[in-house]
Amino acid sequence: MGQFHCFVIGCALLAGCETSLDRDKLVADIKATLTEKGVVGATVNCPEVKKMTANLKFQCGGGAFGKPFEIDVVVTDDKGTVKWDLVGKIVETEKLAAFVQPKITEKLGSPAVVTCADKKAILAPKDSLTCDITVDGKAGHVAITVADNGDDVNWEILK
Repeated sequence: MGQFHCFVIGCALLAGCETSLDRDKLVADIKATLTEKGVVGATVNCPEVKKMTANLKFQCGGGAFGKPFEIDVVVTDDKGTVKWDLVGKIVETEKLAAFVQPKITEKLGSPAVVTCADKKAILAPKDSLTCDITVDGKAGHVAITVADNGDDVNWEILK
């Protein structure tokens, strides 16, 4: 699915030291990686975690392109090392539009032109993206949805 990252949250080498989540560091890491992947200006919020233990799982939430997204986080050891994974995929909407456009043209028997407002989107399974469509000079909208398996793409012209 998404990107996997890992970092250690520091803890003094003292007996009985409990490691808590450095939310600012985790949020900064997630935002930096999303920015590298073309998701500029995303918001990310992670919960306060007081005690980090191996196999602890939690989610951070965020928003980009006017839609929310989720990030699965897992603590991998008792030192506070975490890995995170974006729930969904960062997709280039131009490529997505180019993929569905010939399928719509074939089904309708008329040339279709599909355009999406944002250049990128984050789509989790079952998420949909609404794009503009023009067929025979008539403008409308098409919903493009990622199937349950996270790979197949479905579309539906909206009335």
